[in-house]
Amino acid sequence: MTTPKKPRRGFGGLGARIKDRRLEAKAVEAAEAAKANPPAETENPAAVERPAAALENPAPARPVPERPRREQRTPSYSSARSEEEVILSGIKGVKYAKSIGSVTDENLDDALTELTDGMLARAGFPCRCETLPGEYRQIKVTTDDASAGMLIGRHGQAIDAVEHLVERMASNAIDARARINLDINNYRQHREESLAERVAEASAAIQETGRAFHMEPMSARERRLVHMEAAELGGLRTFTMDGSGGKHVVITREENETNEVESSVDRQDDGAEV
Repeated sequence: MTTPKKPRRGFGGLGARIKDRRLEAKAVEAAEAAKANPPAETENPAAVERPAAALENPAPARPVPERPRREQRTPSYSSARSEEEVILSGIKGVKYAKSIGSVTDENLDDALTELTDGMLARAGFPCRCETLPGEYRQIKVTTDDASAGMLIGRHGQAIDAVEHLVERMASNAIDARARINLDINNYRQHREESLAERVAEASAAIQETGRAFHMEPMSARERRLVHMEAAELGGLRTFTMDGSGGKHVVITREENETNEVESSVDRQDDGAEV
């Protein structure tokens, strides 16, 4: 059996009510005391402005350094207003963006001379240019050895680029293809003579040994020259092979049979115009 819980003895919350009344009485007394004796206003020492004390030995004022004025550099193209422009000491350039006038096939020789001379002079290469007429106009450039070495480049790569630029600009001027051959200090002439001697030596070696002769890798222009020189000697057959170092010409006797076949790409490449 469960015994019923005995009711808790109390006074109906009388103790709690007495405690609340005491707290209220204390709060009222504190409020009345605050009204009777208000606190004195205290000044914030940090907020009080104090006069600045004069320095006995003030530091002298430092002078402000003057900034040098930058020189206004005039760009090279601004000198287009003048008739002549000096690019380097002793090198006079043509007027900037100077028009070479109405270019036709009749006055193309003079235009090519002026165009080539102006382009190389502006690039810093003093030179003298001359254009010889013909189906392929011959542009002869004469300059010093140091400039020629840079303009020709390794295996003639730079001179090919110069020739391409002149040809493209001239073709745009006449709205047709300008056929030119550009030579610097007779580099191409000496190279053609050297290739002719090499083909003659190869022909003699082939006739003696009967074996095919492999030339060194060359550009399309030089490979075509080898084909032409071998054809003039007669009794020789030439074709192109693609090796690790690039395309090169193989020379054999005309009656020799060979399993090496020249591709149509090589034949077309070697047929580039000179």
